[in-house]
Amino acid sequence: MNIFSIISIICALSIFSPFIVKDISTITIILIGALVIYLIALAVELSSDRKTAKKSFLQKAHNL
Repeated sequence: MNIFSIISIICALSIFSPFIVKDISTITIILIGALVIYLIALAVELSSDRKTAKKSFLQKAHNL
């Protein structure tokens, strides 16, 4: 799903952002934003189809 790829890109940017941005508040905002986007994506996926969404989410979590 495209939402999960966007989330992984945001998480990767937040990991490497201390080398780019020295400000701690910016890193915190990026991490909180990634968490909020992840929770929204999970809620949308679960509300659309609960059984297949839960199965696909567990598969994605297992693949990590």
